[in-house]
Amino acid sequence: MEFLKVKPPWVDYFKETVSIICQRYTADTPVRVSQAAADLKNFCMQNASKDPLLMGVPSSDNPFRPPKSCSLF
Repeated sequence: MEFLKVKPPWVDYFKETVSIICQRYTADTPVRVSQAAADLKNFCMQNASKDPLLMGVPSSDNPFRPPKSCSLF
């Protein structure tokens, strides 16, 4: 069981990263759910014109369009 005593080098890196994220999360002021919902709604409304699910994809740019039939035959 000697291999369990040696800690991989990435463990410390991830512990430090999690610590930094936790510090940043707790340092931010809490946001009310109603404010977060309003912000999300505004973001969606501002970016609706760029959303291909709402606006559709032009057939020339659609990689999933039906294949064209072969005109050789």
